[in-house]
Amino acid sequence: MSFLLPGPPGRPLKNVTAQISLIYFFLTIQFLTSNLKGSCGRGPHPFVSFVNYLAEFNLDRILKQDEYPELDIMADNNQLEILSQGVAAWNKWREENPDVLIDLNRAKLMHMNLENANLVKADLKEANLAFTNFKNANLVFSNLESAIFSFSNFEGANFSGAQLENAYLEDANLSRARLSGANLKNAIMANSNLKNAYLVDGPFYWPCYSHFFSGS
Repeated sequence: MSFLLPGPPGRPLKNVTAQISLIYFFLTIQFLTSNLKGSCGRGPHPFVSFVNYLAEFNLDRILKQDEYPELDIMADNNQLEILSQGVAAWNKWREENPDVLIDLNRAKLMHMNLENANLVKADLKEANLAFTNFKNANLVFSNLESAIFSFSNFEGANFSGAQLENAYLEDANLSRARLSGANLKNAIMANSNLKNAYLVDGPFYWPCYSHFFSGS
C-alpha cells in the first residue's frame, strides 16, 4: 500500500525512503529538544542551536532526495575511479584537465596512499580520509571543511589557503606541513604532531591546539 506523507506546506513526499527518513528525523529532533532545558531555566540550552543546525541541514537533504531521487549528491564517481588508479594516474589526469573542478565531497578515502597527490582547490568537504597518507600532497586552497583526517599522515603537505574549519585532525601527523593562510577555526587537533609545521598568517583559533604533540 502506498501513501503520501505530508511534507513541507503544499508538497507531500513521494519517495518512500524520504518518508521514513523524515519520520526518523522529526522523532530524533523532538526527543533532543524536549530533553534540553536552558541553563538554570534561563534561555535555550547551548546545544539547541546545534540541533537546529542539524535539523536545517538534514531536512534540506531529505527534501532534495525526495524531489530528485536520481540526484547524486556525493562525490564525482568518475573522479573517484581515476583516483583509485593511483597518484600517478590522478596527477596525469589533472595536468590534462586543469580546469575541471574536483568534487570529492563526502568521499570515503580511508587508508589510501595519496602521497604527492595534486589536490589543489579540491572539494573534500565532509570526506572521510582517516588513516590516509597525504605526505607532500598539494592541498592549496582546497575545501576540507568538516572532513575526517584522524591518524592521517600530512608530513610536508601544503595546506596554504585551505579551508579546514571543523575538520577532525586527531592524532594526525602534520610535521613540516605548510598551513599559512589556512582556516582552522574549530578544528579538532588533539594529539596531532605539528613539529616544524609552518603556521603563520592564518586564523588558527588557538583552542584547537590545546593538546598537540610538539615533538622533541
